[in-house]
Amino acid sequence: MFKIKILLLAFLFSLTPAIAGTKVDSLLAITNDPATADTTKLIAYIKIIKLYSKKNVDSAVIFLNKTVELARKTGNKKFEGKAYNFFGIIYNDKGNYSSAIEYYIKALKVWDELHDFTLRSMTNLNMANIFVMQKNYNRALECYDDIIANKSKITMPQIVPAALINSSTIFSARKNWDEALKRAEESLKESKKLGDKGNMGTCYSSMATIAKELKQVDKAVEYHKNAIDIALETKDEQALCTEKGNLAASYIEMKKYKEAEKEATEALEIAREYKMMQLEWYTYQVLAKLYEATGDYEKAYKNFNKHITLKDSMFSQEKAQELVEKEVAYEYGKKEALAKLEQEKKEQLAKAESDRHKLVILGIGLILLIIIFFSFMLARRLRITKQQKIVIEEKNKEITDSINYAKRLQDAILPHKDQMLSVLPGSFIFFRPKDIVAGDFYFFEEEAGTVFVAVADCTGHGVPGAMVSVVCANALTRCVKEFKLKDPAAILDKAREIVLETFRKSGQDVKDGMDISLISLQTSNSELKTIKWSGANNALWYIQNGQLHEIAPDKQPVGQGHNPKPFTSHTVNLNTGDRVYLFSDGYADQFGGGKGKKFRGKALKEMLITIHEKPAEEQERQLHNSFEEWKGKLEQIDDVTVMSFRIP
Repeated sequence: MFKIKILLLAFLFSLTPAIAGTKVDSLLAITNDPATADTTKLIAYIKIIKLYSKKNVDSAVIFLNKTVELARKTGNKKFEGKAYNFFGIIYNDKGNYSSAIEYYIKALKVWDELHDFTLRSMTNLNMANIFVMQKNYNRALECYDDIIANKSKITMPQIVPAALINSSTIFSARKNWDEALKRAEESLKESKKLGDKGNMGTCYSSMATIAKELKQVDKAVEYHKNAIDIALETKDEQALCTEKGNLAASYIEMKKYKEAEKEATEALEIAREYKMMQLEWYTYQVLAKLYEATGDYEKAYKNFNKHITLKDSMFSQEKAQELVEKEVAYEYGKKEALAKLEQEKKEQLAKAESDRHKLVILGIGLILLIIIFFSFMLARRLRITKQQKIVIEEKNKEITDSINYAKRLQDAILPHKDQMLSVLPGSFIFFRPKDIVAGDFYFFEEEAGTVFVAVADCTGHGVPGAMVSVVCANALTRCVKEFKLKDPAAILDKAREIVLETFRKSGQDVKDGMDISLISLQTSNSELKTIKWSGANNALWYIQNGQLHEIAPDKQPVGQGHNPKPFTSHTVNLNTGDRVYLFSDGYADQFGGGKGKKFRGKALKEMLITIHEKPAEEQERQLHNSFEEWKGKLEQIDDVTVMSFRIP
C-alpha cells in the first residue's frame, strides 16, 4: 500500500515542470507578481505545496486552497483535480480518513470530466487503501475493479498489477481462494511484462499463502523459493526474512524439520541484523512450533518465551507511536480550526465597523463556529476512542491466541489419564487451572519396570507458570529417560541442577522453580506395595486402616533456594486397599465458605478420610463439588491439582 502512495506523489509532481534551485521566497515572488501568467502561478503553488507538505502542513493547506480558487477562476480542471488529490493525501496522512475520501471523490469527478483514466485509477488506488484500513472491503473492491475494467485506457501500466494483487488479498481474507489465486496470477503476468521484480515477489508470496490454504504445500514451497530468489536479486532484506520464515513454516507442515530449522535460523539472523522486531517476533513463533513438532519442549519454551517478550515490547512501542500520531493529528485539527476561526473573525470585524447589523451576525457566526469547533474536537475524540477500542480488542485476541498456544505446549507435556489407569487402576486426577494454562502439572512415566508419579506446583500461574512447568517437566523426563535415575531424591537433585542451568542461560537472576511430590514404584506384583517418595515443600498423604498418615517434605524447592541440601528419599510399605494422595496447595488455600476463609489442609484431610473408600470417579466428583461449593462466587486464587491411586 505504501508503494502505491509514493507512486501517486511521484506522478503528481511529474506533471509540473522542474524549477531547479528554487526556494519558497522565489516561488512566492512568482505568485505575487501581477504579470505572472495564471498557469505559471498554479505551477508555483504546487511546488510550494510540495515543499511544505511534510514540514508545514498548515501552510500547505493554505496554498492548496489558493490553488483550488485560482484553478476554478481560470477553468484549469487539471490543477483543480491535482489540488483535491493532494488534499486527500494530506488528510490521509493525518488519519482524517473521512475528509480524505471527500477530497478524493472531488478529484474523481474532475478526472471523469477530463476523461483521464490514469489519474482516476491512481486516485482509486489511494481511496482503496483507506477502505482496506477501515475493513470496508466492498468499497475497496469497487475501486480496484474500476481500475482493472479500464486497464486498456491507463497509460501508467504498473497501476493495474497493483490493483490486481491488492484485490487478491481481499479475496484471500474472504477465503475465496480461486478468485484470489486468479488475480494474483494475472498480477504476476502483468508484472513480468513490466519487469517489476518487487511486485513479482509480492505475487509469489501471496500465491504461496493461497496454496497453503488449498493444502498444496509443495506449490507453496515453490512459490516461497521464487519469492526468496527475487528478494536476493533486489536485495530486499525484509522480503527475504519474511519468505524464509514462511518457507520454514511450510517445511514444518511437510515434516521436513531440518530444512525448516535452517530457513528459520537464517530468517532470525536477518531479522536481528536489520533490527526488524516484528519479523524477529514471527520467526521465534515459527521456531517454537518447529520444536513443539519435534518434541523438544525446552527449546519450544525458550523460543515461545522470546516470542511473547518481543510481543510485549512491540505492543508498548506501537501504543507509544499511536499516541504520538493521534496527538499530532489532534493538534493539527485544532490549529486548522483555530486558524479558520481567527481569519473569519478578522473579516467580520472589518465589516462591522460600517454596519452594526453585521456585528450581530458576526457574534452569531462566532458562536456557531465555536460550537462546530468543539463538536469537531468531540467527534475526533470519540473516533480515537473507538479506534483505541478496536486496537485493544485486536491485541486481546492476539494475546488470547498466544495463551492458547501455550496451552497446547502444556497439554503436550501432560500424560493422558488412560496411561495412569492402565498401570494403576482406581486412580484419578482432579486438575483445575486458575487460567487457561497452569503452573501446576502432573507427571507419569514408565521406564524399565519402574513407574514415576508426581504432582508439581511451579512458580506462578497462567502463562508464566505454564512456561516454568515446561522447563520443570522436561527436567523430570530427562532424569528418567536420559539419566536413568530411579530414586526420587536423586531425581529431584538432578532436576534442580537442570532447572537452574536452564534459567542460568537466560543471563538473568531467575528464581523460578517447583514444589513437588514424587513417587517411584515397581510394577511387579511382589513389589507394588512398596513405594519410594521424595518431596519438595509438598507432603505425601496416604490412608491406611482408615487413618491418614503424612510424610513431611524437605523444606526447599526444586530451583534456587537458600542453603540447598540433597533431597531425602522415604520408603513406605503399604497394604492392598490403601490409598495414596499427591496434591498442590491450591485446594487447601482457596478462599470461600460463609466468611471467606481458606479451606485449609485439615478440612481436606477430613474430606479425604470420608470419601477414600468410594470409587475413584466418585471421589473426583466430590472434590469438584466441594471446591465449587466452598469457592462460591469468589475468584479461584491458584491452580488446583489432586492425584490419587489405590494399592491393588
